[in-house]
Amino acid sequence: LLAEVLQRIVLPIPDSAVSVLVGSRSHEQAGGLVGLWEPLLTVLREIAAAGQDVIVDAGRLGLAGFARPLVSQSDLTLLLLRTSLPSVVAARSWAGALAAEEMDGHLVRAVTVGPARPYQDGEVARALGVPVLGSVAWDPRAAAVYAEGAEPARRGWTSPAQTFAASAYLRSIAGLGERARHLLAAQPTRPRSEVGHG
Repeated sequence: LLAEVLQRIVLPIPDSAVSVLVGSRSHEQAGGLVGLWEPLLTVLREIAAAGQDVIVDAGRLGLAGFARPLVSQSDLTLLLLRTSLPSVVAARSWAGALAAEEMDGHLVRAVTVGPARPYQDGEVARALGVPVLGSVAWDPRAAAVYAEGAEPARRGWTSPAQTFAASAYLRSIAGLGERARHLLAAQPTRPRSEVGHG
């Protein structure tokens, strides 16, 4: 039943092969979803087994009702953080907890936003005890296109869409996707899902 419902409620993204399942909108809803994570994990594994990449944005760690089974049973968990001292310190305990669950078929990596603002990826990896997969370029204006639905900026004679497509921000995200695919391809098990935390 869940697999059938999922097909009806996912939202296709225009001009792409991507569909999105929107998550809960409030903490009250999140608490009621605890019993859904295990059945949803089964459905997502079936989708991945059919050759479709599955990426889950599991949100902030530790909130009531957060998608723990989707995190612990993924092939790759990405811990997203800035390179500032407060961000690294706040992520350190979670990095340790996630890394303790790492095993064959389940990897944990960090992704930094804004490399060298002020710390380099190597410094972040040493502080967290988790390897850094890569970085997302620091570009709040470009990030707002995804995060807030903002219109892409225009630069020179190019259209806003062309400017956004050629941005360092979008290139860095595409590069992370490629690194994740290569990392998972080297693993002995078939990828099921990729999970990110911010």
